[in-house]
Amino acid sequence: MRGSLLFLAMNSKSLFVLQPYRYQSAWVVDDSRVGLEREPFVFGVDEIIDCLGASVPDAAHGFRMIFSTQAFPDCAAKLEWCREEAHGSRYFSPAFGIAGWLYSALFKYFGAAPKVLHAKQEALLNNEHNEL
Repeated sequence: MRGSLLFLAMNSKSLFVLQPYRYQSAWVVDDSRVGLEREPFVFGVDEIIDCLGASVPDAAHGFRMIFSTQAFPDCAAKLEWCREEAHGSRYFSPAFGIAGWLYSALFKYFGAAPKVLHAKQEALLNNEHNEL
């Protein structure tokens, strides 16, 4: 499954692993468990993902993005909730100076919009590329 969201735990202190990849010039993710297929990241969040993926070789074919509502070692980005907007939430990344909008798909994973999200990027192993 390309770009799937893998749950490592299931509470507010969970670490999640998202595997975004490029499709038709957009960052997208698939997660059949919640009905997402090639779900795009748009309106600034795509630019935040560009920044995260910049240090990852071959990021367009997928990379591991670990994220949580709680800080964890080696976080590369912090997204701070700004406000509700158009059935989603506006976030700001101080590290990248970019604001982005996370839409209603966010609520497939969280009951309410988290006030803070922390993220880190990692390259996939060769065999993980084959699984995408």
